[in-house]
Amino acid sequence: MSTLESNCRMIKPEALLRMLLIQTPDCQTISDEMPVFWIDMPRVLGDHYAFGTQHRFGLEGKRQSMQTCISVATPHTQYVVPSPEATEPVLLLTVFLAPQVVFEQMDLAVVSSLVDQMARLDGADQTN
Repeated sequence: MSTLESNCRMIKPEALLRMLLIQTPDCQTISDEMPVFWIDMPRVLGDHYAFGTQHRFGLEGKRQSMQTCISVATPHTQYVVPSPEATEPVLLLTVFLAPQVVFEQMDLAVVSSLVDQMARLDGADQTN
């Protein structure tokens, strides 16, 4: 096994991760520019994306976009069918992030309301 192989951990694609970036303290501007990607179940079931955790990321090819964001709510989960060819639904984990400066100005009751609204909308979509 090479050094590179021993220093990496391959994930088993078991769930999808969607990150939404809240750009204003009132939660009126939310970006979903980041791609949805596969993650393994320990990331979904663990506390990696719990409220208050910090994450550093940027958009591919845009090094200047690197920033540290904070998870502003408990991640939302739902089952989705990832493609028309898929035969089984998979778990989708939605993480709500905000840049540190935005997080410091947020009213967490507004964030909670946003998450609740999304959960109701997702539930309505699943019944159609």
